[in-house]
Amino acid sequence: MPIIRRIATSVPASVGPPLDPDQEVVAAFDRGEAVVAAAAGSGKTHTLVEWVARRIAGGTPPERVFVAAYNASAGHELKSRLAARLGAAVAKRVWAGTIHGLSWALWREAHGGDPRGRVDHVIGTDEAPKAFQILGPALREAGMFLDIEMRDARTLSERVREAGILVPVEGEPDEDLLSAFRAAGAAGAAREAARASILYERAKERRGLIDFTDMMLFLLRAARDGEAWAKSLQGRFAAVALDEAQDANAVQAEIVSWLAVGSRTLLWVGDFRQAIYGFRGARPDLLQGRI
Repeated sequence: MPIIRRIATSVPASVGPPLDPDQEVVAAFDRGEAVVAAAAGSGKTHTLVEWVARRIAGGTPPERVFVAAYNASAGHELKSRLAARLGAAVAKRVWAGTIHGLSWALWREAHGGDPRGRVDHVIGTDEAPKAFQILGPALREAGMFLDIEMRDARTLSERVREAGILVPVEGEPDEDLLSAFRAAGAAGAAREAARASILYERAKERRGLIDFTDMMLFLLRAARDGEAWAKSLQGRFAAVALDEAQDANAVQAEIVSWLAVGSRTLLWVGDFRQAIYGFRGARPDLLQGRI
């Protein structure tokens, strides 16, 4: 009978600066969950890339490594560093990038396309005019006039959704949704802000549009509903890491935790003292609470 053994993917030797003792502990961490408190200038990205390289050199297939960053600039930097360390061919096989993009890619891979047919446009976080072009007609069609600015209504909606509250596309807001809008700062305008949010969700669905938050919420909804394809993601990744974890919101933290079920290793990398995205729902306390 032939002897079968798994052959690890070849990884070039590191050409970067040698790791200090603390960085070495992180790079060698191979089982369990850990929070890596790394201040600016501590070489955390270099260390995280080395952690990925060692998992792969130790036998973990690149496809079973999931390493995400909070925003696009951090995601691009991460992928660039991985390519330099691993080689472009190997780095391309690692699931690396933003949580938004990776969540969206997992959905599309499972469904062979987009959840709303062919999505022609993803509404960016800075595309308020595009969102208003959708919300305005929806409000007029419903005969609804806001006492608050549409910009404020959309901001409140994003705060609620980034807290992990799934806004329906039909009906009137229930008490749970109203409470979420009050917690987001809507105060006396909670009901109209919640109704506007429902109309916005309905209008996107009818037009086959999504926004950045939808890229994560489609996956989150499937996970919470126990859909088979989403459950199959648990155990898919042997090593999971989130960079800039102090800037993650509740949705992002829940997705990472979900994907890490059945994994060998989970790393949260960041510095909760440097959270800068509180206005976008960042929850540094989620990182701090794991220490």
